[in-house]
Amino acid sequence: MLRLAALLLSHCALASAEYAIVNMIRHGERFSDKSNIHLAPAGFQRAEYIAKCVSNATFTMAFPLGPPDRLVASVRPPNAHGEDESVRPLETLTPLSRALSLPVENTLRYTNVDGFVDRLQKLAAGETMCVAWQHSFLDSFVRRLGLEGLAPASWPRSCNYTGPWAEPDYAMDVTEGNCYDLIWQLLLFREGPAHRWRSTAFSQMHMGFRGAGDGPCVEAFSPGSAPGMWGRAAPIAAAADSTPRHALSPAPVVFRWVAGWVVGLGGAAMALIAVARRGCKTMAWRSGKTVRIVNEAESSEAPYHAVT
Repeated sequence: MLRLAALLLSHCALASAEYAIVNMIRHGERFSDKSNIHLAPAGFQRAEYIAKCVSNATFTMAFPLGPPDRLVASVRPPNAHGEDESVRPLETLTPLSRALSLPVENTLRYTNVDGFVDRLQKLAAGETMCVAWQHSFLDSFVRRLGLEGLAPASWPRSCNYTGPWAEPDYAMDVTEGNCYDLIWQLLLFREGPAHRWRSTAFSQMHMGFRGAGDGPCVEAFSPGSAPGMWGRAAPIAAAADSTPRHALSPAPVVFRWVAGWVVGLGGAAMALIAVARRGCKTMAWRSGKTVRIVNEAESSEAPYHAVT
């Protein structure tokens, strides 16, 4: 317990430390016949659901700082035989792009892992990037960012949660499965603007799509599901200022997002953590909200936290 508090206090010494969030999703549902380069009906409905839930200014488990600042979709042009083209990632983010009046960055080829990592380096402190991609490459991004062994080795073939809706049969691919509901979230950390972003924590969660674009926002998209709810940790009260983060001027904020693995420790440990937390210096962030965040010290103890 003393070691835990010491880790938190040592991390707080990085007064200029900066964070950013990257949420990676698979494009929406497609037909098992890949010759159709567009989303299937359920995929278009999922895109509308994402737009409805993610454009909401309310904090959610998936978007603890509010709506994303950057939208990125992969490019998959036709091969030499005129096959395998896909516009599904772009179509998945198009409704969200319209809702936020935010362009989709649609210039990276789906195989360009290094280009993706370089694109991350352009994130400003406190920004959130939402990425729609071909799922078979998302595990490559995770490994490239140094999280091998802390995240699934590959995108799951099946991920239906216990909701009242199941993926349609036409979305099932015998080799690639039909898992479309997951979000892979990466927490990026750097010591300051002169340093490169690196990933310090990984989370897996569900969107909660139930087949209808106008359906209720549930699971990780549930309104008000502050990050303090991860792993059934004690919730943190929302900041008094409810102004959408895009309208806020730059302001320092104390990051206090403690993952669910803290639950179960004794009262003494919790007190030590609270003392350590209060000793933290403010860190550079664009949002004026107070949120909890898994810091590097914590991720050295429990870098993989799955929410399913």
